[in-house]
Amino acid sequence: MKELFHHRSFSEDKKKLLHCVDVEFACAEIYKAFMNMFPEDRDFWGELVVDEEFHAAFYLSAEILKLIEEDPDQIKLPPAAFIEKTLEFTDHVKTIIRTRMVTLKEALHLALLLEQSVTEGFIFEVPETVNPVVLNLKSIIAGEESHMEKIKSYMITKGFSKLD
Repeated sequence: MKELFHHRSFSEDKKKLLHCVDVEFACAEIYKAFMNMFPEDRDFWGELVVDEEFHAAFYLSAEILKLIEEDPDQIKLPPAAFIEKTLEFTDHVKTIIRTRMVTLKEALHLALLLEQSVTEGFIFEVPETVNPVVLNLKSIIAGEESHMEKIKSYMITKGFSKLD
């Protein structure tokens, strides 16, 4: 009988996936902090929190872990270095919001940079398929990209059309 999680590349992929979870939870934590800093914008930040927590839950789901274990070549995960750089950036943002007050404009700019980092760093190679797990992953990837547009749109709504 084949041992679960024994495959070497699965173990590496599992670590990468767990680091992706760390990034998603770190983003959610940052957005929760912004939600508390800017209660009048609670709904905006709250939607981002829910999305990030959903992404983390998906990365932890048995379905994606099983897919990676059964067919590690089906989904190519991002390079570990990109994920680690994104995690470092989330730590940097957390330090900023712990050590000083930020304006709403700065918070939105940091959120935009954070989403850009996730979008650029989390490049999954996924095949064209009808597999629901892969389709969910594609949906999450598209969701990350839509976060950038959502933040840009909100910046304009708040009168921050330029990042001075």
